[in-house]
Amino acid sequence: MSNVISRGLCIGEATVKTKSKTVAGPTVDTAFFKDLGEVFDRYPEEARKYAVRDISLETEVLHIDFAKQKAVSNIEGNKIITMFVDRDEKVQSVHHACCDWIRSTGWSCIHQCEK
Repeated sequence: MSNVISRGLCIGEATVKTKSKTVAGPTVDTAFFKDLGEVFDRYPEEARKYAVRDISLETEVLHIDFAKQKAVSNIEGNKIITMFVDRDEKVQSVHHACCDWIRSTGWSCIHQCEK
């Protein structure tokens, strides 16, 4: 299971479920979310910009390897369209900024979003 820090606003609490079994979230990874909650509480202004998101859909279903690929999203009407490209592929628009980071040896951008 992999988690990513996403920029955005998160209201309430959500968990990812597969066949009615909770596989991620505060009820599964309790110590991790307890520590993250303390960080979010220490930085309330910054915390409003971020959400924690499980990325097992991308890694386990779509088999995305974030070491080699990144997501790029564009807004089309009322939809957000996301595609996965090789990390070294240039993003067409200069309006893309990082919106998801993953932590491995440091913070790495895995998702660029239209701003």
